[in-house]
Amino acid sequence: MKYKFIKGLCLSCIAVWAVSCNEKKEEPAAVVVDKEQIKKDIQAREDEFASVYNAGEMKSIGYYAD
Repeated sequence: MKYKFIKGLCLSCIAVWAVSCNEKKEEPAAVVVDKEQIKKDIQAREDEFASVYNAGEMKSIGYYAD
């Protein structure tokens, strides 16, 4: 009798644990990235850097980080 009670209790605990672990988690919203805009921004930086470099100016355009 005592063995059946312990066995039932253990099975109940395992069942509760299994159900609680399968909780559905919310996924974060997807971030939309405009790749074409990023390409345009990078190209504008490259063009600005090339013009400053070719002009021989010692001007900081923020191209590189410190």
